[in-house]
Amino acid sequence: MAAMAQLPTLVLSVLLVLLGLGSSAMAREVRVTPAGNLQQVLAMAKPGDVIRVAPGTYRGNLAITVPRIQVIGEGLPILDGEGKGTVITIVAEGVTLRGFRITQGGSSPYGSDAGVKVSDAGGCVLEDNVIDRVFNGIYLKGSEESRIRRNQVTGAAPSASFDAWGDGIRLWSSPGSRLEGNRVSQFRDGFYLDFSPKATLADNQSFENRRYGLHFMFMNESRFTGNRFERNQAGTVLMYSKQLLIEDNVFADNRGHVGSGILFKENNDSRLEGNRILNNTVGMFIDGSNRNRFEGNIVAANGWGVHLFSSSIDNVFTRNAFSVNDFDVAVDMRISRNLFDGNHWSAYEGYDLDGNGQGDVPHSPVSMFSYLTMRYPDLSAFVGSPAVKALAFAQRLFPVLSPSALQDAHPVMSHARLADDSR
Repeated sequence: MAAMAQLPTLVLSVLLVLLGLGSSAMAREVRVTPAGNLQQVLAMAKPGDVIRVAPGTYRGNLAITVPRIQVIGEGLPILDGEGKGTVITIVAEGVTLRGFRITQGGSSPYGSDAGVKVSDAGGCVLEDNVIDRVFNGIYLKGSEESRIRRNQVTGAAPSASFDAWGDGIRLWSSPGSRLEGNRVSQFRDGFYLDFSPKATLADNQSFENRRYGLHFMFMNESRFTGNRFERNQAGTVLMYSKQLLIEDNVFADNRGHVGSGILFKENNDSRLEGNRILNNTVGMFIDGSNRNRFEGNIVAANGWGVHLFSSSIDNVFTRNAFSVNDFDVAVDMRISRNLFDGNHWSAYEGYDLDGNGQGDVPHSPVSMFSYLTMRYPDLSAFVGSPAVKALAFAQRLFPVLSPSALQDAHPVMSHARLADDSR
C-alpha cells in the first residue's frame, strides 16, 4: 500500500522531467531580415533559441530579456542606435551576441550609454563584434563569469570633446570575467575594470586612448597575459589589488604627462614577469606596493626605468634587463627595503675577471640627478643637458656622491645570459 501511495508522486516527477526535456527540445532557429521586426523576435524568443540576423541595417535601441538565447549576425548586420541611448541592452543570463556592427549610441552625461550594456546578467558571451561611434563600447554591470572575445571597439576620442570620452570595455562588479583578443582604441580608457576580481585579460590590444590603456581597481587574483598597451597617455594604472599575475605583456610608447608604462599603486603580493616595458616616459611607477616580484622583464629606452617610492617595501627585482634608459632607477630614499639582484644593466661599467657571467663589483643604478628629480620633478626639464652629464661624470669618478645605498650585488654582464638562464 505504501508503494501505491508513492505512485502519484513518481508519476508527477516523471512528467516534470519530460516537460523540461520537451521545453529544451522545442528550442527554435529563427531567421530575421531587415524587413522584419528584430525587437519583436527578441521579445518572443524562448530560452535556447538561436536567432540568425541577415545582413542589413536594424535601427533603434534593442533589448534582450530572454535567457540563454544566441543572437548571431550573418555578414556583419548593422545595429544602429541613431545617436540615442544604449544600442543593445542585455538583462538575461547566458546570452550570446555575435557578429554585428554596433554603432551610433548616445552620449549620456552620466556615462551609462554604451554600444552593448549587460546588466545583472551573468554568463553572457559577446564576441566577434565591431563597435564604433559610441560613448562606452561594452559595459558589464553586475554580470559575473562573462566572456568578451575578439571584438573591435573604437570610440570618439580624440576628435570629440572631453565630455564625449567614455571607456572601451568597462566592468563593474563582474567577477570571473574573461576578456580575450579584443582591440580597443580612441576612448578615455581602453579598459576600465573595478570590483571585478579573478578576471582574465589575454591577448588584447589597447592603443591611442586619451588617458589609460588599462585602468583597474580592486581586482584581486586577476591575470593579465599577452596584452599590448601602446601609445596611450599611460599604458596601465593598476591600483588597490593583490595576488595579480602580469606576464608577457607589452607596455610601449606611452609618452603623455603621466606616461608610465605601468603605474603600480597599492598592489601587494603580485608577480610581474616577462613583460616588455619600452619607450615610455616612466617604465614602472611603484608607490605603496609591497612584496611583489619583478622578474624577467625588459625595461628599455624609457626616460626613467623605475620610479620606486619609499612607501614600497620588500619588493624583489631579479633577472630583469635595464637597457638604454635615460635613468634606470629613481628613488626618494637613501636606504631601500627593496632587493635588486642579478639584473642586467647596460649602464654597468664593471668587469668580470673570473668569467662567471656576473660582475665582480656591485652596480649602483641610482644617479644623483634621478634622485633629485624624485624630490623636485621640475628638474626633469634638464634631462640631457651638459650640467646633468657633468653630474653623472662626477658621480662615476667619486662614488661617494651616490645618493642611495641601493645596489645590485650580482649584476649580470649580458642580456643573453638572462635568456640562457631561463631555459
